[in-house]
Amino acid sequence: MNTYDERTRLILSEIGHVTLELLGNRDVTKQSIIDKLKKDAKEENNPARKSILDDAVTFLNSQV
Repeated sequence: MNTYDERTRLILSEIGHVTLELLGNRDVTKQSIIDKLKKDAKEENNPARKSILDDAVTFLNSQV
């Protein structure tokens, strides 16, 4: 069974939340998820959450 460290869990959680939001609009592509994460990060005031959102973008950009 795979186990993830806390930061990785938070990153994957943010990606999941954004994906679920986009499912309602039927606009789920890798790029739409990245764009939404970037938008959320830009608007975020909490530095810890902003860092997680930025890392989620980096994570998705590193995937094929």
